[in-house]
Amino acid sequence: MNIIIAPDSFKESLDAKDVSIAIKKGVNKIYPQSKIQLVPISDGGEGALDIIVNSKLGKYIYSKTFDPLMRKINSKYVLFNDKKTAWIELSKSSGISLLKNSEKNPKLTTTYGTGILIKNAIERGCDKIIIGLGGSATNDGGTGILSALGFKFFDDKKNLLENGGGYLKQLKKIENTSKLDLKKIKFELACDVENKLLGKNGASHLYSPQKGARNLVDINILEDGLKNLSKIIKQKYKVDVSKVIGGGAAGGCGAGLHGILNATISSGFSLLSKIVELEKKIKCSDLVITGEGKIDSQSFYGKVPFQVAKIANKYKIPVICLSGSIDKKLKKFDDIGFSGLFSIQNEPISLKKSITKSKFLIENSTERILSFYKSVTK
Repeated sequence: MNIIIAPDSFKESLDAKDVSIAIKKGVNKIYPQSKIQLVPISDGGEGALDIIVNSKLGKYIYSKTFDPLMRKINSKYVLFNDKKTAWIELSKSSGISLLKNSEKNPKLTTTYGTGILIKNAIERGCDKIIIGLGGSATNDGGTGILSALGFKFFDDKKNLLENGGGYLKQLKKIENTSKLDLKKIKFELACDVENKLLGKNGASHLYSPQKGARNLVDINILEDGLKNLSKIIKQKYKVDVSKVIGGGAAGGCGAGLHGILNATISSGFSLLSKIVELEKKIKCSDLVITGEGKIDSQSFYGKVPFQVAKIANKYKIPVICLSGSIDKKLKKFDDIGFSGLFSIQNEPISLKKSITKSKFLIENSTERILSFYKSVTK
């Protein structure tokens, strides 16, 4: 039996590689003679770097940069084996995980540190930059990244704007003073959301509260800032970034980088799945096992398990999905592409305990599920 194990991470618990290993241990107890391929995968945000390096397609490059509050940190990105392409994960220097709860404030946080990593990669000779947009602590429309690359953002008194989404409403003029030949660089944004920049489902209203926006006043300040940035970009670059699918990703980075750097916005999962040849592997399999920490309505929009299921369904390969938490409002499992959707819980248990026991729970649930699967597929 040929089994493909292709999960995402269980956030705050295990990365995708560790989830894959735990599933494999459960599989081996029921199908010890099976051929198993581990293909840990991501939707393009957090975890993508490890997947690329573990697949031996590139290596880590370490660099000094800045966190979302402009404190000096050490970070990293991946340089592919061709030495011309880099994958830069925004969360590694501009991520919400780098801040304490009391420090979260999207009016002040910046993507500048991510821009420093991009500059480092370009100076190493890269002519293609892939930026994974998940996990940001910011709402600055990518202006921090652009500032690090040499762009300047001025108010009506010709003063440089301060960092953060809270100052974008004051923006009047953008100048490119970069010494880098950015027109020769292909920028691609690996994005896991389809939200546009503005409105109730945009960057500010939907995502800024979890990044530290404390009330509707904060949200409206951020919304007005992105609206103004959109207007200035349209005037200067003749691009209406407010209508771009995925423009709301990473606090508006999708829109800002598309409008100013002509960056293309792509499905992060699609990019990574091509890199690791996921479809080719699934096509030759007998069973696919996937999963992520939580399955809910947001999972329909580009998240790993549903994307894996789409590929498997194309070749009529059964798909089992494991999750730490499943929204009870979901439809029937076969309507959303899974042969079976299972929680890893085996008893009433707190979230904290579930996280600490996640390796055991994943292995144990895989063993129980496949024991039943084997009995009904003889």
